[in-house]
Amino acid sequence: MCSINNKSENIAKILVAVVVIIFVCLNIYLGIRAEAEKITPIITGSGETVVCCVGDSITYGRGLKHRKTEAYPSVLQGLLGEGYTTHNYGYSRRCAINAADYPYVMEEYYIKTLELNADIYIIMLGTNDTKPYNWDATAYHEDLKNIVDSYKITGAKVYLMQPPACFTAEGSDTVAFDIDGQIVAKELQQIVAQVAAESEVSLIDLYTPTKDHKEWFADGVHPNAEGTQQLAKIIYENMK
Repeated sequence: MCSINNKSENIAKILVAVVVIIFVCLNIYLGIRAEAEKITPIITGSGETVVCCVGDSITYGRGLKHRKTEAYPSVLQGLLGEGYTTHNYGYSRRCAINAADYPYVMEEYYIKTLELNADIYIIMLGTNDTKPYNWDATAYHEDLKNIVDSYKITGAKVYLMQPPACFTAEGSDTVAFDIDGQIVAKELQQIVAQVAAESEVSLIDLYTPTKDHKEWFADGVHPNAEGTQQLAKIIYENMK
C-alpha cells in the first residue's frame, strides 16, 4: 500500500515539475516574442517637411537584406530630397480591421504616428485583412475610413494607397501567408478607392502598375529591392 502511495506521489511531483517547466518556457517564449516586436521606426532625412508612412510588412520592408535603406519609405526619402524627413511606421502583420488578429490601431505605434503630427501621411493597410479569418468587407471599409479620418483631422496631407498585387508562391497555387489574392485584386482595391473618395484624400494606385510584375516580389507578397524602388517611384510621381 505504501509502495502505491509513493508511486502516486512521485508521479504527482513529476507532473508538477513538467507543468512548471512548460510555464517557464512559455513565459520565456512570450518574453522573447514581446521583445522582438518592440520595433522602432526608421527615420531618414532631416528636412522640415515630415512624412509618416503607415502600413504593414510591405511598408516595414520585410525580407529586404538592407531594410533601413531599401524599404520603400527610405527610397522615397531619397527621391523627395533634403527638405523632407521620412518616418517608416510599417508594422508586420498589421490590419485595418479592428476585429482582425493584429489591428494596427491597437498598437502603441498608431498613437505615435498621431503624436508625430506629420505634414504628410501615406497609408497602406489591407493585404493582411484579406486572410480568411480576418476578412469582412463592411468592417474593412468602416475601420479603414476611421483610420484615414484620424490622420486627416490633424490637418496633414493624406495619401491612401491601394496595396500592390499579390502572386502565388513558387510551386504553389495559392498566395503565401493565407492572403487571398482575389480579394486583394478586386474588393480591396474598390473599397480603398471608395474610402479615399469619401474622406476626400488623395488616392495612389499601387495595384495596376504591379499586377504584371511578379519579378518585383520576393515571395509573391513582399517587394524585393527592385520592387521597393518601383513603389517609391510611383508614390513620388503621385506626390509631385
